[in-house]
Amino acid sequence: MSNFIRKQEVCGSGFGYSRVVLGPIEWNRDVDFVPDPGPWQRNHKLPYEPEEPFYTHNFPPLVTGPSVDPPPREPFGPPIPLFARLGLHCYNLQKGTNLQFVALHKYHSWMTSIYSYLVTLEVLDPIRNSCCEFETYVMHAVENIDCLSAIITGYRLTTPQTPVEEGRWYGFNKDVVDFFFKGAMPDWMPEGALTETEKLQCYEMKESEVEEEKEWLHLYAELALFSLWQSKLEALESAKPFDLRKIIVRTKEDVESKKKVKAENAIFYISFKTRCGQECYGIIRKTTDGMPEHLSLEVKCLM
Repeated sequence: MSNFIRKQEVCGSGFGYSRVVLGPIEWNRDVDFVPDPGPWQRNHKLPYEPEEPFYTHNFPPLVTGPSVDPPPREPFGPPIPLFARLGLHCYNLQKGTNLQFVALHKYHSWMTSIYSYLVTLEVLDPIRNSCCEFETYVMHAVENIDCLSAIITGYRLTTPQTPVEEGRWYGFNKDVVDFFFKGAMPDWMPEGALTETEKLQCYEMKESEVEEEKEWLHLYAELALFSLWQSKLEALESAKPFDLRKIIVRTKEDVESKKKVKAENAIFYISFKTRCGQECYGIIRKTTDGMPEHLSLEVKCLM
């Protein structure tokens, strides 16, 4: 397992802290990018000249040997891997790729009126069979007691040649979201969702389609359950894997059935069971504001 370094600071605009997760990134000479090792993993720096061990105040140097378990996660801490995978899902959805989550490297967080996270992770490109570093910016807000929003406003593959663009990630503009997807979250599917009245707008995913898209559908279900169990992260982890039972997608207009699943704006009604057999009903409203790299997921869960 990885070691952790934690730094905490108080800023004038709010409270923030950073966590760094130490871990190597695989070197692959067949690709045209080199992940930036960064100061949190200097023991793995390339090229090959050795350097002095990297010491951190009050922490021992990183040494080889048996793996060390990380300290237990705070019971009220945010599920950073969940937010990291949401940012990666947004990238895959908009770019048509299939990058896969490998490991969390570090994150920075701060709080103003909402929680914000800048997360760096390692991802795998299965086509090139190589790993690279990925960065995403995710905001998390509780709209009311039973509804949560996760908003992605930026992502990028990072390389030493990729400069950081100041102010490149702007806030999500809710004012331009289609009126059909505004307002209070629905409690569940509308009456007659699959009858002739609403059939043009609603589509029940086939079992084969659920199997094909199960990775991000499980991600949506996890986010929905997190809206109920924000202070029960251990219970959230133990509830997985989920058994996806029935998934209905609702769009504003009549579009081809399969295109509903990947529509920019859609509402997902997901019924699923936890590993312990608890029936859950997640409502996920996915919207965009027309800006590249932007995606909003409003969720609630019924049990």
